[in-house]
Amino acid sequence: MYHCGTPTVIYHMANGRYGTIIVDPAKGWPAEKEYALVQSEFYTQLTADGSYTLNPTKMLNDQPDYVVFNGYANHCGQSQNPYGAGFTARTQHGDCVDGASLPDLYACL
Repeated sequence: MYHCGTPTVIYHMANGRYGTIIVDPAKGWPAEKEYALVQSEFYTQLTADGSYTLNPTKMLNDQPDYVVFNGYANHCGQSQNPYGAGFTARTQHGDCVDGASLPDLYACL
């Protein structure tokens, strides 16, 4: 997991300035397929011009409007297994939230 290090870090992360880097060991276990899930939460509030901005109160109270995987809300529930049966698969999980929404991840696996 990497994220922007410019203050205020939590605001940058809440606006999507993060990602996952996967480094496989030289002699790691082989997998036929790999899939990376980046989990994040969005805390929004509607502005006067109709756009959305970060709602820091919701963020501090851990009340996300959306829990997303790879940028898509409810993505995991719609495609729990992207490969089908019979594959050795490795799933990497990057979590840029505080863990409160981890049950959403477990529902995917």
